[in-house]
Amino acid sequence: MKLLFYYVQLLIIFFQTTVSPIYILTFGKGENCAGYNICNISEDISFEKEENQARVSIRLRDGRIEFEFFKNSISDKAFLKFFSTGFFVLDTDYTLPYVVSKALSLKNKVIKAGKYKVIATSDTYVLSF
Repeated sequence: MKLLFYYVQLLIIFFQTTVSPIYILTFGKGENCAGYNICNISEDISFEKEENQARVSIRLRDGRIEFEFFKNSISDKAFLKFFSTGFFVLDTDYTLPYVVSKALSLKNKVIKAGKYKVIATSDTYVLSF
C-alpha cells in the first residue's frame, strides 16, 4: 500500500512540473529584423546574448499563449525598446513557427498585431496573447 502511495505521489509531481521548452526569440521584422515585431523564434541550442535576442519559454495557460522572457537574456537596448513602457507592441500579425506550434499542439497559430501588457516578475517578463 505504501508503494502504491509512493508511485501516485511521483506521478502527481511529474504532471505538475512539466517543463516548457526554451526558445530564442529575435526581435524586429523584415530581413534586417528592425521595427517592433517578432522576427523569428528558434530552438535554444546555444544562446549567446545578442542585442536583438532573448531566451523565452512559451506555453499555453488558460487557453492563451504565454511568453515568459528571461530578464538576464535581454540586452539594455531591447529592454528599452520592447519592455520599458509596460507594453509589448506588435506592428503586424506573427505566425508561430512549426516547432512552437507543434510543442503547443496548435495548428497555424497567429498572434495578432496589438499592444500587450508586460507583467514583470523577479526574473522574467510575461506576455499573454
